[in-house]
Amino acid sequence: MTLPTRNEKDYLEIKGTWTGFSILAQKRHADELEPLFAQRGLPCRRQAGTRPGEEALRFDSSIDRAKVSELLQGYKEVKGS
Repeated sequence: MTLPTRNEKDYLEIKGTWTGFSILAQKRHADELEPLFAQRGLPCRRQAGTRPGEEALRFDSSIDRAKVSELLQGYKEVKGS
């Protein structure tokens, strides 16, 4: 019997900022999330993170945080990637 592997997307979470909110993500996850949010009318800006291979997806305060959260949760539940 083998243990289930850890979901590698569990670290993704929304954090509040002074001008809205953001998601810190590994580059490969940011590559998938940015167009996913844009397709749903939830535009974000990408910025380099503080660690190598990390990027921040930044959302203005006018963006519906609940919709972003719902979409992020669905993304985290999908296996693979």
